[in-house]
Amino acid sequence: MSLAHSHHRLELPPTLETQLHGFRRRVWTIKILEAVAAATFGVVLAYLTVFGLDRLWDHGKRTLSLL
Repeated sequence: MSLAHSHHRLELPPTLETQLHGFRRRVWTIKILEAVAAATFGVVLAYLTVFGLDRLWDHGKRTLSLL
């Protein structure tokens, strides 16, 4: 039994290739939107955390000058 590699590529029908391209583009768009939403959520969460901690503790002038 020979395991020689063939240089033949499978060819997809043009309609299937078009559908696959559209699917890949949709997945890429969704992944970009997920990344933007995650980054936005992280920034908002960080801001609210700092805002909440600022309300809980009184910071002196010395602490604020270090920032």
